Amino acid sequence: MAITLSAAPAVVPVRLVMLSDTGDSLIKNTEIDGGYDNTEMIAFLTALDNVSNASFTGKVGGRVIAGQKGSPISAMQNMISVFMVLNFEKADPLNAAAVVSKSYTVPAFKEVLRTGGSGSTPDVGTPGTGSPSEYLGTLIAFLEDNLGYLGADAAYYNGGWTYAGGAFGTGADLVDGI
Repeated sequence: MAITLSAAPAVVPVRLVMLSDTGDSLIKNTEIDGGYDNTEMIAFLTALDNVSNASFTGKVGGRVIAGQKGSPISAMQNMISVFMVLNFEKADPLNAAAVVSKSYTVPAFKEVLRTGGSGSTPDVGTPGTGSPSEYLGTLIAFLEDNLGYLGADAAYYNGGWTYAGGAFGTGADLVDGI
């Protein structure tokens, strides 16, 4: 039997190393639909760069990311252990009666994204590029359309997600299971 390769991958890994100005780092690995559009991917990475105060380096499917901010702004909250969680849901592709969910974390989120400046839910704007809440809308729209999901049958069912809300937390919340 001859070895073959599929024409395009079902998913492409987006691997980011996110840094605070104190030297703390976080490695984020996210699977994105292999059929993503370059313009949308650039908009997603630009949105992430504008909603997080952490700097990042990384690759999209082996392609190096360039053009993002060089370093976090030390005067702003930039600890990667403080994060915003974005939750997504969709019907389970193998069992329509069930729901599957995924979360995406944004470390060192910009404080202005709290509803009303101190709220417990993210201020999500219409997708755009004018304000942090508009960038957050762009980030969410991209993830709804492109976030990868590996089903129980070992097949990928990408996209089709619905944003189900978000919250804020710290690394201690994750450790404590909250």
